[in-house]
Order: sequence, then structure tokens, then C-alpha cells
Amino acid sequence: MSIDSILGDFDLLKPMVMRASAQSGLFDIVASSQLTFDEIVESLDYLDPYTLRLLIQALDEYGYMLIKDDKVLLTELGKTLARNIAFINSVTSRSTASGLFSYAPLALHERLERGANYFELSHKEQYWQLVNRDPNLYASFEQGYSGNFDSDSLLDRAQLTKTGELFKARNILELGSGYGDTAYFILKSGFSGNITVSDLSNRIPVLTAQSRWQDFQGRVYISAIDFFTDPIPHHSTILLDSILADWDDDQCIILFRRIRSAIKENSGKLVISEVTRFSNDDGIDAIGKLTLACAVSGRVRSEEEVENLIRTAGYTKITLAGSSEHRFTLVAY
Repeated sequence: MSIDSILGDFDLLKPMVMRASAQSGLFDIVASSQLTFDEIVESLDYLDPYTLRLLIQALDEYGYMLIKDDKVLLTELGKTLARNIAFINSVTSRSTASGLFSYAPLALHERLERGANYFELSHKEQYWQLVNRDPNLYASFEQGYSGNFDSDSLLDRAQLTKTGELFKARNILELGSGYGDTAYFILKSGFSGNITVSDLSNRIPVLTAQSRWQDFQGRVYISAIDFFTDPIPHHSTILLDSILADWDDDQCIILFRRIRSAIKENSGKLVISEVTRFSNDDGIDAIGKLTLACAVSGRVRSEEEVENLIRTAGYTKITLAGSSEHRFTLVAY
């Protein structure tokens, strides 16, 4: 059976299929020996062949696996990930991420079908609307983190509390809040102002459903904002935390310019903080927060590269508020 010959409907109605257990099994098998795709299908019988094909091709596209003569091999980056798969599983099992590679197969599937709205047209519902109803996702909010895992330390969020322009602000608007972990950390660390957490409309249900906001009633606002189309509300400080890898340079510049227009009237500030490496002995590079496989070549940007993009967008004053092995934070006016 050729990989390219496997066709069918990719059933994203089962989001659990893309969870970390599937990734762990795949990496264990590929790391142990050089197998054909058929042999991998036999070993991972809990994944349908088309789902497995999308996953492997996505990992090939992002540089973790190599498909050669119908055999699936690990690249050097993939070998590093495989050696640390136990650590990665501990991260995903205690995080609010629905799976290490959830985005990559979805994006690949859309490209294969040549239609960005394929899933919505097929299922009459957006992918995230389905994922947001996954009970395991909500359970992770209520259970909190356990064991030795500490995402705040792992992602060096303490650097944000040491950024005076952010921590002493009257109000903060975080764009692209995801599940709200950064905003929650800022609040529980003693921030006295108000925070608006925002993301695309399909993420709002999973933000509003969280009971942890009750500890800060009257100080947390949740808003659906598409950075590129919706007006950006005026706030004294706008925060972007580890989301720049989602866009290319031109898109980042467009976003920075839109934010500049929103903060210009009240002399506000833009705070950009980027996680660059997990805080663990093995030093696995990280993109965004916990989605390693979403890494796109050229989007792991240095402080200097991000600063150049900010200057291109028209900001005249940029300061480095914090820098460590794992994170850097820039403030732009």
C-alpha cells in the first residue's frame, strides 16, 4: 500500500484520536526500527490509515519524520523528540493542549482538499466548536497541574511579572489568549488591574467555561477578537504572549501596525513576550506554548528579529524588558 493511495474522510469528530497517546505510540514504533507504512498501520490499529497518513505527512512537512521509499524514518529533530517523549507526554497530559500535533494534520487536510473551509462545509460546524466540547479539555482546567509539572516555571512566566510596563498597568488586553493560562498567572501573581482575555470566536466557549476566573470577579473580561479584521479596543497595555510563530513576517508587521493604531491615542504600550525554549534539562525547543509540531522554519525568531519587525511597523521606542534562556520580553511604544 502506498501512502499516497490512502484516501478517505478524515474524521475530526473524534479529537481524542490526535492526543498525545497516539503521538507517543507512533514515535516509539518509528524510533525502534525502519518500518513501512503498512507495518505501522498494523501496529497502530487504533488509528485509521488515513488519519495516520495525515499525521505522518504533517510530521514530515514540519521536519520530524522522513518518508523515503515508503519507509517512515525519524530526522535528527525527530530523534531528539523521541528521546524525550516521556517528558512531552507529561507536559501534554497536564496541560490544556488537546494534543501535540492537532493543528498540523488539520492544516494538511485542508491543503489536500484545496479548501480552507473544508471541515466546516462537511460537518456544518467548526473544528474548534467540536474540540471545545471535549470533556477531557474541561477536566484539565478543574484538576489543575499535578506532580512535578509546573507550566509557569516551564515557560518562565515570572519574567512577565518583572516587566513593570505590564505588571503596573491599569488594564491589559491579551490578544490570542488561547486557554487563558498567561492571564491567570498574571492575576494570581498579584496584578491589581483588569485583564481582557481575547481570541477568535471559536475559542470563547472554552474561556468562559472556566471556573478559575471566579477568584477575580469583576476584573476579568472575555472578548472575541480577530486581530486582522476586528477593531482592537483601546487599552493602556496590549500583550502578545508566544503567538508570533503563527504568522509570517508580513502578517506580524500588519498586526503590529493595527495594535499601534489602537494604543496611539492613549499613549499605550505593546508588550511582546516569546517563549523560545522549554525549561528542562534536555532543552527541547518550543514554539508558542506547548505545540511543538506547529514549528514552521524561520518563525523561531530571536529578540533582534522581532525588534526589527516592530521597527518596520513604525514603533520608535523599543526596550528589552527581560531576557533568559527560555523567554524574552520586549516593550514597544
